[in-house]
Amino acid sequence: MTAVLTSLQSRLDAYWSGRAADYHAHQVAGERAPLDRALWAQVVGSRLPDGADGSDVLDVLDVGTGSGYLANLLAGLGHRVTGIDSSAGMIAVARASGGDARFNLGDAHSPALPDASVDAVVNRYLLWTLPDPVTAARAWRRVLRPGGAVVAVDATWFPHGVDPAMTVPSADGEDAFAATYSPSTMADLPLGTASHPTEFARIFRESGFTSVTVDELPQVAELDRRFGVAPGHESRPHFVVTARG
Repeated sequence: MTAVLTSLQSRLDAYWSGRAADYHAHQVAGERAPLDRALWAQVVGSRLPDGADGSDVLDVLDVGTGSGYLANLLAGLGHRVTGIDSSAGMIAVARASGGDARFNLGDAHSPALPDASVDAVVNRYLLWTLPDPVTAARAWRRVLRPGGAVVAVDATWFPHGVDPAMTVPSADGEDAFAATYSPSTMADLPLGTASHPTEFARIFRESGFTSVTVDELPQVAELDRRFGVAPGHESRPHFVVTARG
C-alpha cells in the first residue's frame, strides 16, 4: 500500500482495537448466538473446497479475523485455522477467546505465508473496509493451493455513507465509529459505499480469479427481524462471494 493508505489502515486499526471487546461480546452472547453459529458454519463450511490431499481437514487462513469468531468456528469443525488481523486489540481478544484457532498480528493485504500454503482463505465483514481490496485479493490468490477458494461474507453496509449521528459501543466512545468512517475515509475505501454485491465480485475478477459466484443470504435478514441487529446498525442485505482459480 502507499503511505497514505498505510496511514488510513493504521487509523482503522486503532478504531477496531477500541471496539474489540464490545464487538466480540455481541457476537457470542444472547439468544441469537447459537443460531448465528449454525448459520455461518453452513454458509462458509459448505463452500470450502476439498483438501489438496483429499483430506476433510483443511488449512484455512481467516484474514481480518477480528475477535476470531469465524476462525474459531471453523477450527471447531476440525480445520487447521490461522486468523490474522492488523488490529492489535482484536488479536488480543481473539487470543483470549478460548477457541482452537491460532491468531497472529498480520496484514490482510499481505499475509506472511508462503505461496500455495492454504486450502482456503475466508473472511467476514472485511472487504468493505479494505483500503486496497484488489491488492488483498491478489495476495489471497497467491497463498491458495491449486483448487483452493476464497469465501468472503459481506453486506452493502453504507451505500449512502455513514450517518454522522451513528453511535456504536466502543472503549473510545460511541461516536468513534462515525468519526473514523468519516466522508473522507469512506471516499478512500473502494467498497465502503458499494451498493450491490457485483462490486465485490468484480474485485476478485480483477485479481485473477476465474470462477466467481455470489449468493445472497436472506437468512441473515430473517434473524435480524427476529432478534434485532448490532447496536447502531440497521439490517442490510448480506451475501457470500466464492472465488476460485
